[in-house]
Amino acid sequence: MRANGDPRVRSALASAIAFAALTSAPALAAEDGPWRAIAASAHETTVSHALSGKKPTEAEAIENARSVCREQAEACNVIATFNAGCRYVALGGRPKGPNNMEPIFLVGLTAEDAMSRCRALGLVCNREPKGWCMDS
Repeated sequence: MRANGDPRVRSALASAIAFAALTSAPALAAEDGPWRAIAASAHETTVSHALSGKKPTEAEAIENARSVCREQAEACNVIATFNAGCRYVALGGRPKGPNNMEPIFLVGLTAEDAMSRCRALGLVCNREPKGWCMDS
């Protein structure tokens, strides 16, 4: 099923991007590359994450993360970019009805930070955050 053909998926992805943007981790001081980006997709019971390779520009990292994510899922969105330190992604959910959750990705500098951001919004947060660092 294509995301652009299903209004429920479009709505969930729009909400996920909005919440991820509102709660994304603060930028660290470094301005130069290399850069990494994290893309993610959530549809029904499938969650996909993708990390870009180290790229010289933020734009290249974003494109690479989208490309890697699209190998696993159709509706991928970049939820974080970084050029120093680490980023962790927690998956939260907001109940939308019986057996139906709206997926929302939250980004933090540590696993604890990502989970804290998730819980602060009153979301159901029961998966361990996944993390990536510039050094890995």
